[in-house]
Amino acid sequence: MEQQTSAERASVRARQLAILERLSREGKVTVVELADWLGTSRETVRRDLTALAEHGLLRKVHGGAVPLQSAQEDPFHSRLELNRDAKRRIGERAAELFNSGDSLLVDSGSTTILFAEALSRKSGLTIITNSQHVAHAASKGPGENNVFLLGGHYYPEGAETLGPITNDQIQALSADHAVLTVGAVDNIGRFMDFMAEAAYTARAMIARARQVTVLIDSSKIEKAALFQVCAADQVSRVVTDAPLPAAVMTSLASAGVEVIVAEK
Repeated sequence: MEQQTSAERASVRARQLAILERLSREGKVTVVELADWLGTSRETVRRDLTALAEHGLLRKVHGGAVPLQSAQEDPFHSRLELNRDAKRRIGERAAELFNSGDSLLVDSGSTTILFAEALSRKSGLTIITNSQHVAHAASKGPGENNVFLLGGHYYPEGAETLGPITNDQIQALSADHAVLTVGAVDNIGRFMDFMAEAAYTARAMIARARQVTVLIDSSKIEKAALFQVCAADQVSRVVTDAPLPAAVMTSLASAGVEVIVAEK
């Protein structure tokens, strides 16, 4: 079999990402619809679906595909209470890593809200976020910080802004740190999310920060989500609530990621 050129591989990746994005929006895709939409053959679409299924990113069904059951996320209000004690420990431990004068890009998530609450007891930080909850928590004191809320397409379910307008604003910044939550970390150390728009905003923050810290509770380790946020070598450190499984720890250590466990 002839080896694919780099241009051909890039085309395949772009097509498969488009399939995942459409699946995320619609909840189900068919081979016929995808072939018409992408302007390609049904056989090509079937090969793409097979490859994505083999990577654990969707489940093939007769005539198309549906999301994996594991690649779904609870509503935001439910996530606020899920593993709350662990998330609070993560947030408080992570807040110790930052000092007056630091600038932080902080994304939207249940763990970053608790992180922001811990930051509110510090002073002299500049915090830029796309989360209304994070902005409120970080600015309520007793410390004094400069807090900026990014604009963009507003998603009321998570009280967050996402999309091109948000990402354009991030591109105009240069921050010391990006502090992110993600939906999952797989067993080879890839950081993933369930929503394409959230993944794009996280990528924009990574691109405009000198150091990246990921806050993630142990329930999300060795799990699958649809959209890759970044590879392990783009992350400086991870703050979590329990020792990581050996496979994940090996992947992160080989990429030079510092793992910090928030002790009970």
